[in-house]
Amino acid sequence: MRCLLFLMSVVALAASVGSNRAHAVEGETLTKTHAELIRDSRRREMALRGKNIYNKTCAACHGAPGEEPLMATARNFSTDVMRNGHEPHRIYHTLEHGFGAMLPQPGLTPFQKYLVATYIHRAFFVKYN
Repeated sequence: MRCLLFLMSVVALAASVGSNRAHAVEGETLTKTHAELIRDSRRREMALRGKNIYNKTCAACHGAPGEEPLMATARNFSTDVMRNGHEPHRIYHTLEHGFGAMLPQPGLTPFQKYLVATYIHRAFFVKYN
């Protein structure tokens, strides 16, 4: 059992390190403040970059805008009220810490979480709610 737990932690750490390397390759600094990330996330191209991450990481459960979630327990961003808030910072907070059945997403860097939060906010809440 201890070996299994150790192996799981090594795999999680490797995934985290790998995502940080990918983040650095994108040319983004890892030292941005939250205020800078929020300001940058308001740019349209940031939402487009977030869409790519969303499609790879989130769409398997939550689905695309205007569609039903693919996982029965996943929140329908197009129609459900968001219990933890739909503003980009609240979405970031959910990705960082989890909320209810939604688990934290340690495989995403802080910047990637802001990209995804921006995309979710623009694609689902500005249009549908």
